[in-house]
Amino acid sequence: MNQVKSIEWVWNHGKTFTKVIYDDDRIDPRQNDEPPPTHAMHDIAHFICAFHENLTWDYIPMPNHIAEFNAVFVENLLGYFAEYYFHGKEINIDEASDIITKQMKWFAHDYYKIHIDHPSRKNYSQLRNDFFKYVDLNILVHHFNSFYQTFLLQRLMKSDKFDLSLKMDRSDKFEFDPLRTYLNNISEQLIHKGN
Repeated sequence: MNQVKSIEWVWNHGKTFTKVIYDDDRIDPRQNDEPPPTHAMHDIAHFICAFHENLTWDYIPMPNHIAEFNAVFVENLLGYFAEYYFHGKEINIDEASDIITKQMKWFAHDYYKIHIDHPSRKNYSQLRNDFFKYVDLNILVHHFNSFYQTFLLQRLMKSDKFDLSLKMDRSDKFEFDPLRTYLNNISEQLIHKGN
Protein backbone atom coordinates (compact mmCIF):
# COMPACT_ATOMS: atom_id res chain seq x y z
CA MET A 1 0.00 0.00 0.00
CA ASN A 2 1.28 3.43 -0.95
CA GLN A 3 1.67 5.47 2.22
CA VAL A 4 1.09 9.18 2.74
CA LYS A 5 4.42 11.01 2.91
CA SER A 6 3.24 14.56 3.51
CA ILE A 7 0.21 16.78 3.50
CA GLU A 8 -0.03 20.45 2.65
CA TRP A 9 -3.24 22.01 3.91
CA VAL A 10 -4.79 25.46 3.72
CA TRP A 11 -7.82 26.49 5.76
CA ASN A 12 -9.41 29.73 4.58
CA HIS A 13 -12.47 30.53 6.67
CA GLY A 14 -13.64 26.92 6.24
CA LYS A 15 -12.69 26.54 2.60
CA THR A 16 -9.87 24.06 2.25
CA PHE A 17 -7.19 23.13 -0.22
CA THR A 18 -5.22 19.97 0.50
CA LYS A 19 -2.31 18.29 -1.27
CA VAL A 20 -1.80 14.70 -0.19
CA ILE A 21 1.63 13.49 -1.31
CA TYR A 22 2.35 9.76 -1.34
CA ASP A 23 5.63 7.82 -1.14
CA ASP A 24 5.68 7.40 -4.92
CA ASP A 25 5.40 11.24 -5.21
CA ARG A 26 1.87 11.01 -6.57
CA ILE A 27 -0.09 14.12 -5.57
CA ASP A 28 -3.76 13.97 -4.72
CA PRO A 29 -5.12 17.56 -4.73
CA ARG A 30 -8.39 18.17 -2.89
CA GLN A 31 -10.45 21.30 -2.64
CA ASN A 32 -13.56 22.12 -0.65
CA ASP A 33 -15.19 25.47 -1.37
CA GLU A 34 -17.93 24.96 1.20
CA PRO A 35 -17.17 25.11 4.93
CA PRO A 36 -17.47 21.59 6.38
CA PRO A 37 -19.83 20.69 9.23
CA THR A 38 -16.74 20.09 11.39
CA HIS A 39 -14.00 22.22 12.91
CA ALA A 40 -10.55 22.62 11.36
CA MET A 41 -9.08 20.30 14.01
CA HIS A 42 -11.10 17.47 12.49
CA ASP A 43 -9.14 17.79 9.23
CA ILE A 44 -5.88 17.58 11.18
CA ALA A 45 -7.15 14.46 12.96
CA HIS A 46 -7.76 12.82 9.55
CA PHE A 47 -4.22 13.71 8.49
CA ILE A 48 -2.74 12.28 11.69
CA CYS A 49 -4.60 9.05 10.88
CA ALA A 50 -3.15 9.20 7.34
CA PHE A 51 0.40 8.81 8.65
CA HIS A 52 -0.49 5.38 10.04
CA GLU A 53 0.07 2.24 8.00
CA ASN A 54 -3.31 0.58 8.53
CA LEU A 55 -5.60 3.14 10.16
CA THR A 56 -8.40 4.08 7.76
CA TRP A 57 -8.26 7.84 7.26
CA ASP A 58 -9.54 8.91 3.84
CA TYR A 59 -12.86 10.73 4.08
CA ILE A 60 -13.54 10.74 0.31
CA PRO A 61 -14.23 7.07 -0.55
CA MET A 62 -17.74 6.09 0.46
CA PRO A 63 -18.78 4.76 2.81
CA ASN A 64 -16.40 6.79 4.98
CA HIS A 65 -17.81 5.79 8.38
CA ILE A 66 -14.61 4.09 9.62
CA ALA A 67 -12.36 6.96 8.52
CA GLU A 68 -14.68 9.38 10.33
CA PHE A 69 -14.75 7.22 13.46
CA ASN A 70 -10.94 7.10 13.55
CA ALA A 71 -10.59 10.85 12.99
CA VAL A 72 -13.19 11.64 15.65
CA PHE A 73 -11.38 9.33 18.09
CA VAL A 74 -8.06 11.12 17.45
CA GLU A 75 -9.83 14.49 17.68
CA ASN A 76 -11.36 13.54 21.04
CA LEU A 77 -8.12 12.15 22.47
CA LEU A 78 -6.05 15.17 21.45
CA GLY A 79 -8.81 17.73 21.94
CA TYR A 80 -9.41 16.70 25.53
CA PHE A 81 -5.70 17.01 26.29
CA ALA A 82 -5.44 20.35 24.42
CA GLU A 83 -8.33 21.84 26.40
CA TYR A 84 -6.82 20.89 29.75
CA TYR A 85 -3.30 21.91 28.73
CA PHE A 86 -4.61 25.27 27.50
CA HIS A 87 -6.15 25.94 30.92
CA GLY A 88 -3.18 24.51 32.84
CA LYS A 89 -5.37 21.93 34.57
CA GLU A 90 -4.57 18.35 35.50
CA ILE A 91 -6.59 15.70 33.68
CA ASN A 92 -8.65 13.19 35.60
CA ILE A 93 -8.09 10.09 33.43
CA ASP A 94 -11.18 8.27 34.72
CA GLU A 95 -13.40 11.25 33.95
CA ALA A 96 -11.77 11.84 30.56
CA SER A 97 -12.15 8.20 29.53
CA ASP A 98 -15.83 8.25 30.56
CA ILE A 99 -16.49 11.38 28.49
CA ILE A 100 -14.58 10.10 25.44
CA THR A 101 -16.27 6.70 25.64
CA LYS A 102 -19.70 8.31 25.80
CA GLN A 103 -18.88 10.60 22.86
CA MET A 104 -17.48 7.78 20.71
CA LYS A 105 -20.41 5.45 21.46
CA TRP A 106 -22.80 8.24 20.49
CA PHE A 107 -20.85 8.89 17.30
CA ALA A 108 -20.69 5.21 16.29
CA HIS A 109 -24.19 4.13 17.27
CA ASP A 110 -26.46 7.17 17.19
CA TYR A 111 -24.87 9.62 14.77
CA TYR A 112 -23.24 7.44 12.08
CA LYS A 113 -25.10 4.22 12.95
CA ILE A 114 -22.08 2.21 11.81
CA HIS A 115 -23.55 -1.02 13.22
CA ILE A 116 -26.49 -0.55 10.82
CA ASP A 117 -25.37 1.61 7.88
CA HIS A 118 -21.80 0.44 7.23
CA PRO A 119 -21.09 -2.85 5.42
CA SER A 120 -18.89 -4.00 8.35
CA ARG A 121 -21.82 -3.71 10.80
CA LYS A 122 -19.23 -3.20 13.57
CA ASN A 123 -20.40 -2.06 16.98
CA TYR A 124 -18.57 0.44 19.18
CA SER A 125 -16.47 -2.19 20.97
CA GLN A 126 -15.25 -3.65 17.69
CA LEU A 127 -14.48 -0.20 16.26
CA ARG A 128 -12.63 0.81 19.44
CA ASN A 129 -10.62 -2.43 19.40
CA ASP A 130 -9.69 -1.91 15.74
CA PHE A 131 -8.69 1.69 16.46
CA PHE A 132 -6.34 0.70 19.27
CA LYS A 133 -5.00 -2.24 17.25
CA TYR A 134 -3.81 0.13 14.49
CA VAL A 135 -3.21 3.49 16.15
CA ASP A 136 0.38 4.39 16.97
CA LEU A 137 0.40 6.79 19.92
CA ASN A 138 3.85 8.02 18.84
CA ILE A 139 2.29 9.39 15.65
CA LEU A 140 -0.31 11.28 17.67
CA VAL A 141 2.46 12.84 19.75
CA HIS A 142 4.66 13.61 16.73
CA HIS A 143 1.85 15.55 15.02
CA PHE A 144 0.26 17.18 18.07
CA ASN A 145 1.89 20.51 17.29
CA SER A 146 -0.19 20.92 14.11
CA PHE A 147 -3.33 19.88 15.97
CA TYR A 148 -2.64 22.26 18.85
CA GLN A 149 -1.92 25.23 16.55
CA THR A 150 -5.30 24.66 14.94
CA PHE A 151 -6.99 24.21 18.32
CA LEU A 152 -5.50 27.50 19.57
CA LEU A 153 -6.66 29.47 16.54
CA GLN A 154 -10.17 28.08 16.82
CA ARG A 155 -10.20 28.79 20.55
CA LEU A 156 -8.84 32.31 20.31
CA MET A 157 -10.94 33.31 17.30
CA LYS A 158 -14.05 31.61 18.78
CA SER A 159 -14.91 30.67 15.22
CA ASP A 160 -13.73 28.74 12.18
CA LYS A 161 -13.24 32.01 10.30
CA PHE A 162 -9.47 32.14 10.24
CA ASP A 163 -6.64 31.41 7.83
CA LEU A 164 -4.03 28.73 8.46
CA SER A 165 -1.54 26.85 6.31
CA LEU A 166 0.19 23.71 7.54
CA LYS A 167 2.62 21.23 6.11
CA MET A 168 2.71 17.89 7.88
CA ASP A 169 5.29 15.25 7.07
CA ARG A 170 5.43 11.61 8.13
CA SER A 171 8.94 12.27 9.45
CA ASP A 172 7.79 15.03 11.87
CA LYS A 173 9.04 14.15 15.34
CA PHE A 174 7.50 16.61 17.81
CA GLU A 175 7.93 15.29 21.36
CA PHE A 176 5.86 16.20 24.40
CA ASP A 177 6.15 13.99 27.49
CA PRO A 178 2.93 15.18 29.22
CA LEU A 179 0.94 14.23 26.11
CA ARG A 180 2.68 10.87 25.81
CA THR A 181 1.91 10.07 29.45
CA TYR A 182 -1.73 11.10 29.03
CA LEU A 183 -2.16 9.04 25.84
CA ASN A 184 -0.62 5.94 27.44
CA ASN A 185 -2.84 6.27 30.52
CA ILE A 186 -6.09 7.09 28.78
CA SER A 187 -5.59 4.42 26.14
CA GLU A 188 -5.30 1.79 28.85
CA GLN A 189 -8.52 3.04 30.40
CA LEU A 190 -10.40 3.18 27.09
CA ILE A 191 -9.26 -0.26 25.97
CA HIS A 192 -10.46 -1.87 29.18
CA LYS A 193 -13.60 0.20 29.66
CA GLY A 194 -16.85 -1.77 29.54
CA ASN A 195 -18.75 -2.15 26.31
